[in-house]
Amino acid sequence: MTAALALCLVVSVHDGDTFTCAGGRRIRIAAIQAPDFEESSPCRQRRFGYDCDDGRAIKSRDFLTGILRGRRITYHSTGTSYNRTVAKVYANGIDVGEIMVRYRFARRWP
Repeated sequence: MTAALALCLVVSVHDGDTFTCAGGRRIRIAAIQAPDFEESSPCRQRRFGYDCDDGRAIKSRDFLTGILRGRRITYHSTGTSYNRTVAKVYANGIDVGEIMVRYRFARRWP
């Protein structure tokens, strides 16, 4: 059985893989990793595998903002992580994670 897609009106974009919907639900795009801001927790803790670069993080966030901000998107939840819904995200039926990877603003993440 396939779970239904949920709707979201995007009100803010945190970085290249996380945004907030109207009502406060935070969504983390599944299966990608975008560059993180140097002050983020993973970067401060020097966790392996994170790309910590403010310039690249800004470009990634701004690209995602252009795709999502003010739009109604659909998503399919795949789990939770750090009080965020992890989900496959679609804008006009197109997989947003794939767009981020295709244009090199994020990379695939297990």
